[in-house]
Amino acid sequence: MLYFSSQKNGYASGYGNSVVAFKIPSTMLEVNDIFDGEVHFDIPLQLSHGVWQKNMQEYIVYDSASDLIETVPETMAEDVSMGMTMV
Repeated sequence: MLYFSSQKNGYASGYGNSVVAFKIPSTMLEVNDIFDGEVHFDIPLQLSHGVWQKNMQEYIVYDSASDLIETVPETMAEDVSMGMTMV
């Protein structure tokens, strides 16, 4: 599973020193947990050639560890989920 949070500084913070923001169609997301003002989502992986994987590159809108992707403004759209942990 890939795990995502709706808040970059919420319950999922502390899982690394980088933030990757995604704009993901809601039809791909499964609700994992709901907190006060925050939702955690899962996206199932696919088994391909013996490896569990899911290509999410087309959904990346911001990567704090990369200078190649344009910075997302402070007023980030509500439909952007902050990816915090990928397992």
